Amino acid sequence: MTRNITFVLFFALLLVGCGGDGEAVEGQEFWQAIVAHLLEIVVVIATPLILILVRKLIQVIEKKTDIDVAEKHEKMIDEWITKGIAYGHEQGRKALKEGKDPVTGDEKKNAAVDFIAAGLDNTGLVTMGRDALAKLVESKLNVERAAEDTEAPEESE
Repeated sequence: MTRNITFVLFFALLLVGCGGDGEAVEGQEFWQAIVAHLLEIVVVIATPLILILVRKLIQVIEKKTDIDVAEKHEKMIDEWITKGIAYGHEQGRKALKEGKDPVTGDEKKNAAVDFIAAGLDNTGLVTMGRDALAKLVESKLNVERAAEDTEAPEESE
């Protein structure tokens, strides 16, 4: 079947390339006419294939870039949460130093959430609701507490 198609295409090129009367078109050599027509066929077939490949390449690059951006955002949020928790603890220490009433856990958490929200708003990249930030702060604190609880107590010699 492939031979038949190849033969038909070659014969059609011969007829078109020779102008039907056995002479080259517009002073072209016979082989030049065949090459010109083969190039036209290759361009017609290759153009859509190249466009499809370029589209797939763009999709792969977009997917990779989105992953990189998501990882950077996640890391940035985690850093702000850590800073916010430290800020909340520092507010509690300041209150004790100044002789004020001790700051409650909820007040520290609210100070941390305010700090994180302001920091993320300044970056302009990530916006999150206060409830989501509060849950992330609590989650980070629970992870830290669990790590402290699993540490083996040091034995005194």
